[in-house]
Amino acid sequence: MEGVFIEKNEIYLQFPYCEQGNLHHWLHKINPLQKHEIKREKHEIKSVFRNILQGIAYLHNYNIIHRDIKPKNILMTKNTPKICDFGASKQLFNFTITQTMGIGTFKYMAPEVISQEAPSSFKSDMYSFGVMLYESFFGELKYSQEGTVIIPKSENEHLTNLLKKLLDKDPNNRPSANECLAHPYFSISSIEDAKRNKSLIESDKKN
Repeated sequence: MEGVFIEKNEIYLQFPYCEQGNLHHWLHKINPLQKHEIKREKHEIKSVFRNILQGIAYLHNYNIIHRDIKPKNILMTKNTPKICDFGASKQLFNFTITQTMGIGTFKYMAPEVISQEAPSSFKSDMYSFGVMLYESFFGELKYSQEGTVIIPKSENEHLTNLLKKLLDKDPNNRPSANECLAHPYFSISSIEDAKRNKSLIESDKKN
């Protein structure tokens, strides 16, 4: 929020304008002239999801669970994500387990929350993050007969490994946000992206 204004007993809240819409709009941007979808580069997607993960880690460090992580609640401006809509969020102090049951958007809800076997938690936020990451590369989730998520083969073994952990039916097996940031998919790619950006800059200077 950028400001609060009061005029004639009316309160106005000023928020920054996110010109790229939400994460879904960003991932599926349409070329206005050729009317076809502009495919995002894998390193672009990685960078955006790393930033989202840093935001989730920040919330969790303050004992806040969002409970409705999904593309529509990630706004984009200048290729930078902003987590929004905290209407369902809760801070993990002085509230009962029943208050956290069945909250969120079904498609992105963790299995234990849907079945009401366990309340929303940091790990259910991580499952929602995993669904978004999966969709950004492979589209809709696919399930086996046993009800587990089928992870498609990928040229990036680190991505496959991370998705398997994030989308595990057992919340105890899912990594935390900070553990995800330390996972090779994000930690190693940070170095690779830095090298790629450096080579692009050097190439531009030569030209």
